Amino acid sequence: MSRNTKKTVLIACEDPASKDMYASQLAGEYKCLIAESVEPAIAIIKKHQEPIAVVLCDMPADDAIKLFRQVEMFCPETVVLLMLDQSAPS
Repeated sequence: MSRNTKKTVLIACEDPASKDMYASQLAGEYKCLIAESVEPAIAIIKKHQEPIAVVLCDMPADDAIKLFRQVEMFCPETVVLLMLDQSAPS
């Protein structure tokens, strides 16, 4: 991989504001791929098999687990970050 090649981060997020916030924060250093739900995220994982990280946010638990299993199967070296909504009541 050349020095100029950006590493890839997949952002799987159903909330447009959160998705945009993560993408804008990471875009300078990383190539960001965006998925608005679990099925497009799985398609990206299967096609690219390269993300160094997958950021899951604002996604139902069942969908997050399904995506995590696909990442583990197709990209076992990939780090998965689960971002929780800090404003949600405990």
